[in-house]
Amino acid sequence: MNQQAAVIWQAGAVARMLDVPPSTLRAWHRRYDLPLSTPQTSSHRRYGRPDVEALLRMKHLIEQGSTTENAAARAFGAGGVIDVVTLLAAVRQLKIDTATALLDAHLAAHDVIETGDRLW
Repeated sequence: MNQQAAVIWQAGAVARMLDVPPSTLRAWHRRYDLPLSTPQTSSHRRYGRPDVEALLRMKHLIEQGSTTENAAARAFGAGGVIDVVTLLAAVRQLKIDTATALLDAHLAAHDVIETGDRLW
């Protein structure tokens, strides 16, 4: 059986992907009790693919005018649906890490055909 190793990012890397200060991530977790898919074994937050994808959706919703509280509820309750608008924005801005994280997260939860259908 070929299992893909889980990719885990530290808070600083995720903050760079989102283009927000690490303190913003801490504030979001504290205020909105964001659930993380990755087991937390220390005081340092660790983020898996689903977490990064949800945070990207959250940031996109905020940028579109949603309140942070509403964006958190929508992003972390969406269940692994790829946000095509966020993905395309990342590609246009040449944010390759962000685009890769979005695609990897969706591919981890769905097959290639479903991901391709969602994008086309």
